[in-house]
Amino acid sequence: MDVGKGEEALFWEDRWIDGYRVEDLAPVVYDMVAPRIRNTRMVEQAMHGNVWARDVGPEHALQAMNKYLELWQRLDVVNLTRDARDRIRWAWEANGTYSAESAYMTKFMGREVIPY
Repeated sequence: MDVGKGEEALFWEDRWIDGYRVEDLAPVVYDMVAPRIRNTRMVEQAMHGNVWARDVGPEHALQAMNKYLELWQRLDVVNLTRDARDRIRWAWEANGTYSAESAYMTKFMGREVIPY
């Protein structure tokens, strides 16, 4: 997902950070956020005033605190573009465009045919 303004991308659920989800980068932090927030918090809303930081539960183990700070540093350099719309890209094609053929091929990716 290419994030412009961030009004169409879910902060906690979508792959908007260089193709990664927050869960990919900091799973322990992701787990500290209530599911109802994960499923509704948009990037634009979360980034404004670092609201995302308040989404994280209050109990931080040392490992969680380290990942929290790493995530903060990564997000600190993100600049949303106020006049650009978010753009969803199909991850299975280099050009980002969905096709039924690539969806079909993805469905069977990694499967092996074992002859009888």
